[in-house]
Amino acid sequence: MFLRLLSIMVFRRWSEYRDVLLICKKGSPPKEHHVKFALVKKDLRRITKKDVEYIRNQLENNDDFRSSELDIESFSMSELLERFANLMWFCGVTDFQHRDKLVSFTRRFSKVLLPPPANCFKEGYRPVPKGVSSFMFITRALDPCRTEEAFLFFDSANETNESVKAQSLLQIDYKIEKNALLPSLRTGIGINTLDITKKLDYIAKGPYKEFGTVLKASGFKKPKHFNWVKYWLHVKQELSGVKTKFVTVHRINPYSPNTNLIAFFSEEPFFASNVLNIVKEDDEETAKAFCALMNSIIFLAQFFLLKEETTGRYINIRFYDFYEMSIFPERTKIKALATVFDAFAHEQFPSLREQLDKDFDARYDAFWLETKKKQKTLFSVAGKVSPSEIRADFDIAICNALGISITKEELLDLYKVLVQEMIVTRGLTRD
Repeated sequence: MFLRLLSIMVFRRWSEYRDVLLICKKGSPPKEHHVKFALVKKDLRRITKKDVEYIRNQLENNDDFRSSELDIESFSMSELLERFANLMWFCGVTDFQHRDKLVSFTRRFSKVLLPPPANCFKEGYRPVPKGVSSFMFITRALDPCRTEEAFLFFDSANETNESVKAQSLLQIDYKIEKNALLPSLRTGIGINTLDITKKLDYIAKGPYKEFGTVLKASGFKKPKHFNWVKYWLHVKQELSGVKTKFVTVHRINPYSPNTNLIAFFSEEPFFASNVLNIVKEDDEETAKAFCALMNSIIFLAQFFLLKEETTGRYINIRFYDFYEMSIFPERTKIKALATVFDAFAHEQFPSLREQLDKDFDARYDAFWLETKKKQKTLFSVAGKVSPSEIRADFDIAICNALGISITKEELLDLYKVLVQEMIVTRGLTRD
């Protein structure tokens, strides 16, 4: 038995998640069948019986409709089936005008960008059993946020060719020999450059001289029947499969002051944790080009169209989400994009929210301070946003490298859409 999908209603409450109402009936859909998506933008606490009748009437009589309280858009079954893995593409925004702009922008690159190659993403090293991360990873203290969940960390000044002087949360120093370590990346937060060659963390590939002391201090509770010889053999085997030069963030909080970039590249191969996705790309120039695109407005536009809501502000980006995106360069564009990467490789990017609007925090506070109690519908950002100079320069350079002309005004309009989406979503839960 088939289900004939009629419409999908998306309701925005004053909470972190939206309610989605799926309306369908039994039966095979006609060949030219269309499905209506409706965004109810009014505060559900203020919806009256009259509003319900109004929404019903608009749904019955309009295939497309836009207002401050309700948006309706219709899509063919063929369109839906093309993106059936993630239908957020059709309703993931707070306003269909935002979707219009983001989709229109991404389509400009249809001839020069492709979905990523099959099986190019892989999960990083997953430390098991619970608790081993404390003695396995040594985190480089580039920013205070990087050491908040790290048991062992070190300052770059306390590193030599032979050893790393690490400190624990207990403020005890340990000298750990490098021949027991491999370069790694435990987390992407607090890193503000595309190139991370000189910013890598470390992971133990075997027991080091002070391992017993660190193990005791970490409080690791060894499971029953645990065998250290087997454990280190397993570590060696697992690490051999996650060697890379290029990673992307797996769990993104775009609203955090500690989120700067989405993807990173290193001239030196490293072994990333499962907080990141490794990208299997052997050609260094292609990896640089791909990394540049993953940090561009082209990725961000598609990310906000596809982002899931089940994890709130901490958004998991799945492998199938990447494959839904046109984010991999056509062969003739790789060299130009790699050149852009090299030009911006060591430039310092501020937090993502400040990249899009330097006044993000003030704009966010001003809206939610008074509006949450009074407004009936979702808001619109007044005036122009003020992006960081590096964000606009980087995106213009990316578009130029792809042969697509774009003005700063067009970029500002896109940034404004993303800022509005971010303020609404971030404000729907308590910090």
